[in-house]
Amino acid sequence: MITLNIAQILNDREINNHYNYLCKNGFIAHTASRMINHKTKSITFDQLENLCTILHCTPNDLLVWKPNEGQKPHPNQPLHQLVPPEHKASISQAFKNLPIEKLREIRKIIEQEVKNKA
Repeated sequence: MITLNIAQILNDREINNHYNYLCKNGFIAHTASRMINHKTKSITFDQLENLCTILHCTPNDLLVWKPNEGQKPHPNQPLHQLVPPEHKASISQAFKNLPIEKLREIRKIIEQEVKNKA
């Protein structure tokens, strides 16, 4: 089954109040609530585009695939790309545990990435 996993993206972006963030960015209260509480049955392309725009991501980042119970998909099934990696902690928490030299390396990589995007 393919589902919308917006909470993980919001957490990855370290957006704490998911509901307010979605409402402030054009989603009506009912829709925001359903998205956050994993009760979304469908999504329009306009909503998907809005999410991708405000979260700076692609639909593949927002959509998650979990095979239905009893289903044994082929290992080469392209939908495997929609299986998200497991995150153990927030990125800020992970940074707190890294040695300073690793943090400096990461900072250089990020600065280079930002420079390349400009």
